[in-house]
Amino acid sequence: MNFGQGYYLLDCVLKLRQTRGSFGLSDLPVFPTCRIVFPRKLPDSSSKHKDGLLIELTRLNVPCSGGGFIQFVEDSVNNNSEQVFNAPKKLCGKLEELNVVERKLYFPSLSESKRPYLLVHKSPMFSLNYHLVDYCYNVTFISRNGSLVLNPVKNLLCHFRVHLPYGNRVLLRLQMGEDKQVSTTENYNENAQNEDNLTKLKVNSSSNQANHSNWNSLKRLTSVGNGQNVAQTRLWEEKKSGDCDGLRVVVWDGSLTWNHCSRHGDPKRDIQVSSRENVVTIKIAARTTSPEFSGYPVVKFWYHAEPVTSLVGTCDFGEVLVKQFCVSSVHVELNWDAAEEFCGKRGGHLASIRDETSQNAIDNLLIYR
Repeated sequence: MNFGQGYYLLDCVLKLRQTRGSFGLSDLPVFPTCRIVFPRKLPDSSSKHKDGLLIELTRLNVPCSGGGFIQFVEDSVNNNSEQVFNAPKKLCGKLEELNVVERKLYFPSLSESKRPYLLVHKSPMFSLNYHLVDYCYNVTFISRNGSLVLNPVKNLLCHFRVHLPYGNRVLLRLQMGEDKQVSTTENYNENAQNEDNLTKLKVNSSSNQANHSNWNSLKRLTSVGNGQNVAQTRLWEEKKSGDCDGLRVVVWDGSLTWNHCSRHGDPKRDIQVSSRENVVTIKIAARTTSPEFSGYPVVKFWYHAEPVTSLVGTCDFGEVLVKQFCVSSVHVELNWDAAEEFCGKRGGHLASIRDETSQNAIDNLLIYR
C-alpha cells in the first residue's frame, strides 16, 4: 500500500466496501494499531430489517507474551461508547486453541450508528473471511411459545432454532404456499418400534381448511381438512435433496430431517411436528434462476412447549423433577454460602445430589439446557 511521499499516516482506519471478502496482516499498512471497519448494505426502503455480519478466523498465530492481539469491538456512534462483542476481549495465541465454534463470530443488526470493527494491535499474524448475511441468518426462540410470519425475498437465507429447556418437546406447525384446497397426506413408518422415539409429522397439501392457523389443531395432532388419516412418521436422515428453484424449507429434529421445495402458486403445504428432542431447527432458502420470477410463498410457523411429564412433572417451565423437588440452573458464580443465600431469597435451596438418578437429571438439565 503506497501512501505517497510527503504524507504521514497519523491514524490507521480502514473501511471495507465489499460485502464479502478475506484479509489478513499482509493486507494492512505497517502501523502499531489499525482499526478495520466492516461494511453494511445500503438500507432497503422496503425492509425494516438490518443485515448481520459473519466472520470466520482462518489463521491466528500471535504470542500473547508479545502484547499483540486482535479484538472485535462495536462502535456505537450515538452515545460515543464502545462495547466488546460476546467474544474474547483480546484474541492471541494459536487458532488451534480455539474450538470450531469460537472461530466463527456472528454480529446481528448492523446499522450506521452501530457497526463492528476489528482492532489489530502490534502486527499480529492473522487472516479471516467475512460476509454480510440476512437479518434472519441466526435466530433462536427460547420462550414457551412463539410464532413468525416470513415474506421471503430473492436470495434470502434464514436459520431459525427453537431451543426449549430440557424436559420439553417442541410442538411445531409450519405453513407455506398459497391458500387453496387442502387434503391430508398419510405416511406411516412401518419400522417404528416406540412412539416416544418418533418425530410425529403430519403433512397437509391442498384442501379447504377452516381455522388453518388454529393452535389447538397442532396441540392435538388431529386430522384436518377432508378428514383423511393423520400421518405420523419419522423425519428421515438427511439426504441430498437436489437444487430447488424456489423456496427450500428444511426442518431438523436432531439427526432427522424433512425438506420441501415450494414455488409461487403451489398449493399450501402444512406440516405439524412433535419433536423427539428439545431443539428444532428450520432453514429457509429462497433461490431462483427463472427470468419469470413471480415471488415466493409466505412462510408461517407457530410452536409451543410440550412438557415431558416423566422429566418435569408439574414443575415450572425451565425446571426438572428430581425426587420430589423442582430443580433449575442459575448461571451465577458464587461461593457455597452466597449461593445458598441466593437460592433462599427465591424460596429454594441448593440441590443435593444423593443418587445416580438425581445426578443424571441434573446433568441433562445442564447439558441440554
